[in-house]
Amino acid sequence: MLSRRRALATVGIAVATGGCAALPEEVTDPTANGSSGNSTADNGLAPGEARLGSITLQSTDDDTHTIQIAVEDSDGIVHLDSYDLTADEPSVTVTDEWGETASEYRITVRSDSTEPRTITVADRLAAGSDCVALLILLDAEGEFRVWNRDCSP
Repeated sequence: MLSRRRALATVGIAVATGGCAALPEEVTDPTANGSSGNSTADNGLAPGEARLGSITLQSTDDDTHTIQIAVEDSDGIVHLDSYDLTADEPSVTVTDEWGETASEYRITVRSDSTEPRTITVADRLAAGSDCVALLILLDAEGEFRVWNRDCSP
């Protein structure tokens, strides 16, 4: 029988990734063929730029984890905080601290048990898209998995 935490995590993943435009990073890497995921011909943005939607942090592990996150744009850090993900509250969503402005966003996350992981938002754009929302999942093995979806209007 599934634990309450595992069931909540499964439902959370299904809800957060509904309408996802991309597969996990280890399945699709937009830079694997030498090209960036961001094309000005597709979305009208400068190379390396994207708009950033919400960021959901989630843990599927039964233990409590503290997740640190830094969101940087081309001018510096726009969000820096840490979040405790517990069995009762396994996820948190961070939104709107960076507004609607396109920039060269980078997100760095780490947990109490992992090395920092940096994500370049523009590398996750789907063709023709200008906005990315992210689900950053800390799995039971202590690894971060990243899913993204288009949040363009």
